[in-house]
Amino acid sequence: MSSPHLWLYASSRLRDPTVTDEVFSQWYQEHHVPDVLKTGSVRKGEFFRAIGPQKQFRWLAAYDCDDLDFMEPENFARIPKTHSMLGTTKSCLEFAEFDTRIFQQLFVLKNGEGNETGNTGSDRYLLTCTFHCDENDYETLERRCIDGDILHAFPGSRWLKISRPFEDDDTYLGFMIVQALGDVEPKDLICLEDNWRSYLAETLGLERQFLQPHLWELLRRCENGS
Repeated sequence: MSSPHLWLYASSRLRDPTVTDEVFSQWYQEHHVPDVLKTGSVRKGEFFRAIGPQKQFRWLAAYDCDDLDFMEPENFARIPKTHSMLGTTKSCLEFAEFDTRIFQQLFVLKNGEGNETGNTGSDRYLLTCTFHCDENDYETLERRCIDGDILHAFPGSRWLKISRPFEDDDTYLGFMIVQALGDVEPKDLICLEDNWRSYLAETLGLERQFLQPHLWELLRRCENGS
């Protein structure tokens, strides 16, 4: 059996006013994501900013992982958590809150040659949403996505993937659906989340669930060996 394709999503928000959003974002892009990639377990790291400033978590880091060795305590401790540019001696775990979730990829739908590995074009925006599914039938879920043409729900869709929590008993996480978009007209951004919520609910039969889709803009992509 092949190893599972793992994704780690880390949402974050500041809780110390002495560190500004601008400095935190710069540190994350220029130092933290590259430092995580140096562990050797992560192929790619991406850093996003929430389009809606009112979002509970303003930032999202997404890591494409070969394994989770870098999360082992002794390896995680080697990742620098302080930097002079932050203007504080506190660890990032002290001045920011992180919501870390690990998912195992189930399937990917691709539009043309572009895909989540970044072979062609640019994934400028990312739509994410977690949900629960009563059926433990992944093939049924995939068929609903295909029959409902979720990939082409919005112009510019490049790929879509669905993952489940890495730990089978972690029902808190639910499934994760991610859809990547290229350029989107600014006038369409404001209604994109609500439109996607309605489309997911109807297509996947999730009308009774409280869906919270999030739209993110890509700020930085780093890959090992690049």
